Amino acid sequence: MTARFATMVALLLATSLRAGEWVLGADGDSRHTFAYLSRIERKPLRRGAELVFSGTVSYLHYDASDVTVNSPGIGAAVEYRIFGPRFSIAAGPGYEIRFTQRRNASRENEIEQGPVALGNATFLVAQRTWLGGDASYSFANEWLAGRAQFKQGISDTLRVGLEVGWSGNRDLRIRSQGGLFEIPTAENTWLQFRAGTSTARDRNGSESSQPYYSVGVARSF
Repeated sequence: MTARFATMVALLLATSLRAGEWVLGADGDSRHTFAYLSRIERKPLRRGAELVFSGTVSYLHYDASDVTVNSPGIGAAVEYRIFGPRFSIAAGPGYEIRFTQRRNASRENEIEQGPVALGNATFLVAQRTWLGGDASYSFANEWLAGRAQFKQGISDTLRVGLEVGWSGNRDLRIRSQGGLFEIPTAENTWLQFRAGTSTARDRNGSESSQPYYSVGVARSF
């Protein structure tokens, strides 16, 4: 299973070595971690509309009350995006394959695969003030993730904001709230840092709270 996943990753990266956009990030807390690397290409359709193609390699880990899960995955998606000077809205389908290991009293390896639904929106509601959100659902492992953000530009080189988020499946559900800031590091490159408090709820009803973190970087070529 590991060799098959490594082969698929190599094929994705080998076909991606030309102009495009790369996005990588990681977030998590003491109960879960999610990391990803995506390559994005855009196909203009008309003024204010385009198709956004993405290929993603990801890794999901979480500790629930009765199971520990490690799940690397690979997937692809296409979104239809409309945009203007003050807004951007995108939505579309995808498909992913996850190579999941579940450990409780025994160890189980399985291949989970299925469609993915994606969506995101951003609105410039005032000068240097943005409201936005994104959501995704994977039918492969029933993982739902969503986030809403408020961002305020302090200067040309700094944005700060607040966010709330939720993620999880039948094993573990997580809700979070915190703050963020974004800084440019070079032309067409920026960093985002997010941190706050998350609450994890197991399927047996028990809850625990812990700090969470997130860091991401994007580069357009």
